[in-house]
Amino acid sequence: MSNERRNTILASLGLGMALAFSPATLAQGNESTGLQPATQIIQTEQEGQNGEDNAKPVFELETPIIDFGTILDTEPATGTIRFRNAGNAILNVPQPSTTCGCTAANMPKNEFEPGESCEVTVTFDPTGKAPGRHEQTVTFRTNDRSNPMAAVKVRAFVKPLVAIEPMQVNMGSVAKHTRKETLISLTGMKSDFEAYHVTLVGPGAEYFDVEILGTDALEQEGETVSRTDILVTLREDAPPGRAQAIAVIRANDERKKLINVPVAASVDGDVVINPMRMSLGTLHVGRELEEVIEVRHGRNEPFKITGVELRPLQPTGMATMPVDFSVEPIDPEAGANGKAVDAYRVKIVLPSIAQAGRIRGNFVVHTSVPLEELVMLPYVGRVVDSRAGSGE
Repeated sequence: MSNERRNTILASLGLGMALAFSPATLAQGNESTGLQPATQIIQTEQEGQNGEDNAKPVFELETPIIDFGTILDTEPATGTIRFRNAGNAILNVPQPSTTCGCTAANMPKNEFEPGESCEVTVTFDPTGKAPGRHEQTVTFRTNDRSNPMAAVKVRAFVKPLVAIEPMQVNMGSVAKHTRKETLISLTGMKSDFEAYHVTLVGPGAEYFDVEILGTDALEQEGETVSRTDILVTLREDAPPGRAQAIAVIRANDERKKLINVPVAASVDGDVVINPMRMSLGTLHVGRELEEVIEVRHGRNEPFKITGVELRPLQPTGMATMPVDFSVEPIDPEAGANGKAVDAYRVKIVLPSIAQAGRIRGNFVVHTSVPLEELVMLPYVGRVVDSRAGSGE
């Protein structure tokens, strides 16, 4: 084939291909087949995507802080948080969470149309709160991608309706046969406030006395308030150990008629046992155990040990029982040469226990010391049955 003929054929083919794929030809073909042009398909997809992006909820918070100012500790405060859906799609807002049970936030519903607003009722309950400034947080979670979580601060300065000083009485360590006194002061926000009656309840109530000293008016931060003073006394006959009670005080303010103030003291005894707590370690079923303790008089006065008994707490159901013991003066010259005995070495024989398991309770040392006729020595241990190869 000649070059001229070849070029003519190629030219004809090139022209035919151009015609076959020209825009006009494509348009005509699509009209006849019902197909959409590729460029139109891409454009339609982009428009759909842009439409979805433009349709979105927007959480717009109008109340970032609620400040209740100064409130009394008996009066819950209520406020309102406002927000709206500033977007063009439905806004979803579940019930908000709070950092404390003292704060509650309630919404009427959880879905909001575009442009719709909502008012959320917030309540702060100061009951039991210490005087001073408090801040809690109410947290909203939303389907707004640009603002999925928003927090509102809830603030208040809590002022007590009745200020109690101290809120609990702790007299600390007190020597036996010693009388100790302390004051409880109640300051009411009413000018005519008065505490008019007080009683003591609890296991150690009999070892305390209480007396209302009187009520006086005074100026406090530009206001007239009233203060009642109450005298609390630990009695001289309080036995060694911890004495506890609750002072129940009645006042004339209907909003706070009853006020409870814990009262406690630790009375130091004369009898000192070493060790203060006994760990028996591992014992074996059916075997006795010997332990040695030292019992002294803290002021070096003569006394006697008249008995030792065992008061089990575990296993439950075991009855109190006497135990074998022997006593000898720590000072070898005491007793025989007329020297008073103020310290003893006591050998205790723990009876055999027939059941494996944990044990605990008290050795009770009987003495001749007034108010310390029974002195407790706590013990713990574990009993194993070596015959059965069991540790419990």
